[in-house]
Amino acid sequence: MSLVAVSWLALQLAPPESRAIWAAVAIAAYTLPGTLGTVLFGRWLSGRGGAQLAAWDAVLRTVMPR
Repeated sequence: MSLVAVSWLALQLAPPESRAIWAAVAIAAYTLPGTLGTVLFGRWLSGRGGAQLAAWDAVLRTVMPR
């Protein structure tokens, strides 16, 4: 649902002559961080359980400044 919302917002904000480019860039910007994280950290995190990954995520979100 988020992907639809991001692409819809890009279509609404883009100038009429370049809507396709804006939508493509918005979708790429939304999906690339997850893809890169999978490639970079997949081997290191593959043996971890879901609860451990969720706990690490919560700790990192708590410690990192905004």
